[in-house]
Amino acid sequence: MPLTAREAFKVGFVARCVEHGMTAQQMAGAVKAAMDKLALFGAVGDAATALTQLVGSVGVPLALAAPPILGGIAGAGLAKATDVTDKDVADIKDREVIDTYRTEAAKVRRQQAIRRLQQAKQSRGGRMFL
Repeated sequence: MPLTAREAFKVGFVARCVEHGMTAQQMAGAVKAAMDKLALFGAVGDAATALTQLVGSVGVPLALAAPPILGGIAGAGLAKATDVTDKDVADIKDREVIDTYRTEAAKVRRQQAIRRLQQAKQSRGGRMFL
């Protein structure tokens, strides 16, 4: 005759306790702790049921009002996240100035290299056509 789910749980619990080398008193303590936790879950379940009944009477209007309210909150958050502050503008300006300096420095280096090349060609007596 197969065991019911409840009996299988009990057998498995006792087998697990034996694997851990628990005494009979320790097993009884573990069973009591498990029963206390189950009682706590039962109380939480009763509270959830009461809350469900309360929301059931208010649920439809709340469900209808939720999308516009959540959309408004999300929109306000997105607007605030995409706002450009004075600090952001100053940072962008600084980056642009730095990029401009780098570009101009590279341009000066290229011009100096061309001048050195031209001077080297002229010093050898050759003529350079540009």
